[in-house]
Amino acid sequence: MEPIKDDIWQLVSESSTWLSFKETVLQPVYFKEEVPTELKEAGIITHKLLMYSYYEYTFIEVAITQAIFLLDKALSVRWKQIHGRKTDKKFSALINWFYDKGYLETLNRERIHNLRKLRNSKVHDANNGIGGMGIIHQVYWIFDLINGLYENPELRKQRIEARYKLANQFKSFVQDGVIVPIHEKKYIAFSISPVFLDNKSESPILHLYISLIFDLQPKRDGKIHYSNHKLSVADWRFDGNHFKATNLADGKPITISKITDKTNRMKFGNWHNDSKNYPDFSLLLFEILAPVTKLETDLLRQFHKSNTNSLQ
Repeated sequence: MEPIKDDIWQLVSESSTWLSFKETVLQPVYFKEEVPTELKEAGIITHKLLMYSYYEYTFIEVAITQAIFLLDKALSVRWKQIHGRKTDKKFSALINWFYDKGYLETLNRERIHNLRKLRNSKVHDANNGIGGMGIIHQVYWIFDLINGLYENPELRKQRIEARYKLANQFKSFVQDGVIVPIHEKKYIAFSISPVFLDNKSESPILHLYISLIFDLQPKRDGKIHYSNHKLSVADWRFDGNHFKATNLADGKPITISKITDKTNRMKFGNWHNDSKNYPDFSLLLFEILAPVTKLETDLLRQFHKSNTNSLQ
């Protein structure tokens, strides 16, 4: 009998066919060369469980459980490589040790501890396609964590500290709106997020996600239309009312400036006030910023594929 798609995936438009499910819902599996073969093979098997979930949704639960066990094993293996002996630490203690030493690419250790707790419970509450998408992302994030064990921890500490500082700087810098030049035109932005900092090379690269102000009135299609802009820069600095850098898209200088003229100050102020009165603006903002997570993941995987400063 020919296998049939699980009914739960009817809720996810990207899974209309087996091919579209593989190409849009799932992602290619990548493990760094330094990751031991036994971990790579276990990761590939886990990925196959995700593939089979197209026909039997409960395979997702098996996949996330196996992925968490794989992370536990990966931490033990990496500990032995570093110390030359087996560890007697439990999963929880290993998470704390590797987090404290800068081996885990996250600002929040509890996010990893939540995986550990999930392993000890059930994930039946993810009983729909949308919940399943979240679990699939968690599996790939675990693969990213494993790759990260073979990156330079000192660079990671510097990267995370710098990104945290940049996030605070941009929050203050953008609070009253900024002018951003894009393709020889100028736009007003209300948010700039430092998505990822690639500090492997001598000249670090900063990737930014810029959100522009937009018309809060729905268009003819009944939807709110908004715009975001991705920008990659080097040699950046904050200089008073300006953020100056080299735009890597064309190699030319770029300057993002605080709003100082009356006309644009009024335009931003009116938009800001209207946004406060807009029903469920927080939900709309969540939608606008949602791509940041995927962009961060994509950039992190590009980072892992660069062998510079990787560890044995």
